[in-house]
Amino acid sequence: MEALREPGMIHVKAMCLIVHQGNVLATRGRDDTEGEEFFRLIGGGVHFQESSEDALKREIREELETELENIVFLRVVENIFTY
Repeated sequence: MEALREPGMIHVKAMCLIVHQGNVLATRGRDDTEGEEFFRLIGGGVHFQESSEDALKREIREELETELENIVFLRVVENIFTY
């Protein structure tokens, strides 16, 4: 369940880089404001009091109906988007 985003609030996402035989697993998205399609890593919002690892596991379960194993933290990337 995606939380409502209020202006000025921080929205934290946990994304998963899945590579298999040199291919990256991504999902297609659409920016309706710009009218453009894009690809993004699998993942989604981190719920209140949920760890980023638990959020990734939940998102993979919801989106791919499978479980994650051998999760390795890569890094934090900060992006500030304005609309």
